[in-house]
Amino acid sequence: MPQACWCVEGHAAQPASTSRAVRLESFGGPEVLTVQDVPEPQAVDDRTAATLSIAGSTAAAALDVLHLGPQDTVLIGGAGGGVGVFAVQLARIAGARVIGTGSPSTAEYLRSLGAEPVVYGDGLAARVRDLDGGPVTAALDLHGTDTVHVARELGVPDSRICTIAAVVEGVPAANGANAAPDALDNIARLVASGQLRVPIAATSPVEDIRAAVELQASRHVRGKVVIDL
Repeated sequence: MPQACWCVEGHAAQPASTSRAVRLESFGGPEVLTVQDVPEPQAVDDRTAATLSIAGSTAAAALDVLHLGPQDTVLIGGAGGGVGVFAVQLARIAGARVIGTGSPSTAEYLRSLGAEPVVYGDGLAARVRDLDGGPVTAALDLHGTDTVHVARELGVPDSRICTIAAVVEGVPAANGANAAPDALDNIARLVASGQLRVPIAATSPVEDIRAAVELQASRHVRGKVVIDL
């Protein structure tokens, strides 16, 4: 078992009974910052626990804004990304139908998470309308503002749109700092019970951290990249 795991997106887990949040500085090396101690269920391995904090908390905070339920169809832009992995599955657990945007190459990956894939880019609104299953009632933009504008075009009110990557006037924004205090506990329990899975695309020793960061930056990875310390 590794002594600790550290996700290059900014998460860490200690092999003891708690997992700890970690921050990567924008202009410097990584700095460990204990934000909250969260009990790590025995059924969750260290590498998986290492991926939960920032992306999982951000997804939970955004979905809290949308208040999704079985009556909803939510459009998630950037559904295959680090936050999208959690957002898609949490929305499905809430009972919502999920339409996820991505490239043609991510279609099967999005289906495996529980989303109906649709190709992003020009004509997105028309492609969404062509899908069976009823109108979009909520939207989450995890990449920029394109999904916000498409959601408005589809008639989704601003109060049922959320963004994490950009500020759009009239549209609620969320990030991990807005997550409920028990968000990580809930996510860890869902992982432990098998209701939520975290794809790990690659693990590397800390000596190969540069290659791991380059792999993630290539945006051709399906899942998390974890560094073993």
